[in-house]
Amino acid sequence: MTIKTRIVETAIDHEGNAYIFSDQAQPGWDLGGHTITDLFFSQHCPPDMLATSENMEDKNFNLLPGQLRFFRSDIPPTQPLYEQLPQDEKPRDLRELFYHSTTTVDYIVVVKGELVMIVGDKEVTLKAGDVVVQRGAAHAWHNYTHENATIMGIMIGVPLPKQFKRVDTIQP
Repeated sequence: MTIKTRIVETAIDHEGNAYIFSDQAQPGWDLGGHTITDLFFSQHCPPDMLATSENMEDKNFNLLPGQLRFFRSDIPPTQPLYEQLPQDEKPRDLRELFYHSTTTVDYIVVVKGELVMIVGDKEVTLKAGDVVVQRGAAHAWHNYTHENATIMGIMIGVPLPKQFKRVDTIQP
C-alpha cells in the first residue's frame, strides 16, 4: 500500500495577496519497511518565504548545515521486519536494527500510535502527542505494537561538534 500525504502549500503574490499555490498528494518512499514522505525541503534555514519546496537529490538523513527537511515517517511493527531479514543481514540484537545518528537537530512529534526510541542503553516509550528534540544522539525508532505508528518532524542540518559520533544505520 502506498501512503500519500496531502500537502497544501500557500503563498503570496507580488501584491501580497494570499492564495493556494498547490494542493497535491505526495507519495512516500520505502526505507527498510518504513515509509518516508518528504513534505518540504530547503537548502536554507530559515527558508525564503517566497520560495517553494526544493528537490531533495539525496534522500539520506544527513543534512548539510543550514538545510531544512520536513518529513513524515510511517513505522510498521518492528518484530516482523526483523524476523523477515535474511540471517546474514540480521543484526545480532533487535535493538541494533535501524540504529543511527544524523547530522541534524530534529523536532519530532508522535502523531499516531506508540513507539520506543532507543538511545544508548535506554528505551523511552512515546505515544501520540509526545515530542522529541533529537540533538545528534545515535538512536533507533522501534514499534513493538501490532499497529503502524507515525511521526512527523523537522530536521535542521547543523555544524558538527567535535564529540559527534557517526553511527550508520543497520537496516534491511
